[in-house]
Amino acid sequence: MKKIGMLTPSSNTVVEPVTAAMASSLSEVSVHFTRFKLTRILIGENKRGESDTESLLEAASLLADAGVDVIAYNATSGGWLGEQSDQALCTAITELTSIPATTSILSLLQALRLYKIGTYCLVTPLVDEVTAQVIEQYRKQGFECTGHRNFNVKMNKLSSSITDEQILTAVKESFVPGTDAIVLSGTNMRAAHLAASLEDEYGVPVFDTAAATLWQTLRLSGLDNAGIQGWGRLLAGK
Repeated sequence: MKKIGMLTPSSNTVVEPVTAAMASSLSEVSVHFTRFKLTRILIGENKRGESDTESLLEAASLLADAGVDVIAYNATSGGWLGEQSDQALCTAITELTSIPATTSILSLLQALRLYKIGTYCLVTPLVDEVTAQVIEQYRKQGFECTGHRNFNVKMNKLSSSITDEQILTAVKESFVPGTDAIVLSGTNMRAAHLAASLEDEYGVPVFDTAAATLWQTLRLSGLDNAGIQGWGRLLAGK
């Protein structure tokens, strides 16, 4: 049995049930969660919500008590703080627990590189200022945004209220023909279940951050090709 540990924002009500649903076909995998304080997106000193690195490490140590095989920071602040910020957090977690670590954004970037993505359209709950920072950070990593829609959500718990119809409309409005991929970024935005149908409609891979996080934690646990069906190409291993 492989045990996956995930650090989850306190205001997130989507990522736990969605991750459990995605992993439900894997009899050899269990997923375990602990929470850290995050209710709103802050631009300032505490850029990972209301939690500092010390509190995140304390939460990670609780997962380590359960003997998990990998720990994921299942949130997207690395999107605007930058890849190095998430790498530093993972290094700190591993140094403390001796357990491999990843984040939603590191997982997403790894998936984009594996699929050789150059351009993408972005749909996210984030406010304008933060969305602009995300697009710039991705550009630094070699990924160009051809179009985007953001829902200007300031309180993280409200991201869970974004409907399927709103997401599908946002993709339709932001997708430019010839774009390599669609990115659905926000682990409290219920979007992973739309990936397969969007891939059929637009003919490009769809990367949801919650799905990417599960995908990478499975890889780090030694399950490179879990073959999860119904959630898009990434989890299906296609």
